Amino acid sequence: MGWKIYSWFFLLVIVAGYTEAIITEPKTILFFLDLIFTIYGLAGLFTYAYKMKLVSANFWKICFVLNVTWDLIYNTILQDITLSPIVGLIGLAVCLPTYVALYLLGFKSANLWETEK
Repeated sequence: MGWKIYSWFFLLVIVAGYTEAIITEPKTILFFLDLIFTIYGLAGLFTYAYKMKLVSANFWKICFVLNVTWDLIYNTILQDITLSPIVGLIGLAVCLPTYVALYLLGFKSANLWETEK
């Protein structure tokens, strides 16, 4: 039940953030790449929260690695922002459960994928 509540909370945070970004930020290739990675992360979060069998375990393993890597690179190197460490930690705390869900979906949900073979 906690994963379902978090997934809907995170969806609202993402929708609010991207709504504001669409209005105020320039639309660059990086913006749209970030949106794509975010959508895949949300899909994985909801897939894990609702124990759905969507795509394959290998897909979610790759998605986990790419999502974490992209977020680290995009939010620390590619974006020209200066956040206080507190704001950065709050952002990480909000996103961390999504990374955990993607990891668990790809690497630890063997019972979900056992008929895949």
